[in-house]
Amino acid sequence: MNNFLSFIYMIDRFISYCENHLDFSIQAPIGYQSAPLCALDSVFSIGVKYKSVENVVSNFLIFLGNLPMDTTISTSDVLDRIGNMSVDDLAVVLNRQRTSTRGNSILKAEAFLRYLNIMQEFRIESCEDVRNSIDNQDFHNQIKAIPGQRSGLTLDYLYILARVDNYVKVDRHITRFTCAATGVRNLTKDEIIHCIRTAATYMSENNYYGMNARWLDHIIWTYQSGH
Repeated sequence: MNNFLSFIYMIDRFISYCENHLDFSIQAPIGYQSAPLCALDSVFSIGVKYKSVENVVSNFLIFLGNLPMDTTISTSDVLDRIGNMSVDDLAVVLNRQRTSTRGNSILKAEAFLRYLNIMQEFRIESCEDVRNSIDNQDFHNQIKAIPGQRSGLTLDYLYILARVDNYVKVDRHITRFTCAATGVRNLTKDEIIHCIRTAATYMSENNYYGMNARWLDHIIWTYQSGH
């Protein structure tokens, strides 16, 4: 019972902090209409300012034939257009960022290409296919085996970008905000996700109709990235 009451107190404190600090006029993130763009954004968003990710996506759409942002293109179609390009040539189109600063890192362009090949192997061609892969542990394990993807952070973001409403990307911004809001310094990833999901459900049922974890994640990230 004490643990339950402590959780209720933590959620109450978290919601109060959100209401006092966040801008709830921020709209829910749009995401993408194409699974390959979800993968591209998720891989290149790690450890960088989001402006650079926007540039990567823009350059890739130009490479694909000057396609619009809301284009619908399958994983296999993108791989066909990449064809036999080397990783270095693909990095020229995207950028030469690496998955980490450690010795076993690879170019993010290579990580993205591996991502696409694994998605194709599991027949994940569309955003709907991405959403249907949530419980596919074999798919998750293969993605996490790509250098720089072991934490699963890009997978979390993949689902957010594919518009899975109960997903949270527990990056440094979300972690810092949640710990400050609850007053608990060492929350685990699962505790942070549970906190945000519970708060979003409460908000949706009360003052903020339609709120979900993905939307609240976006509002928190926007606030925290400005601080």
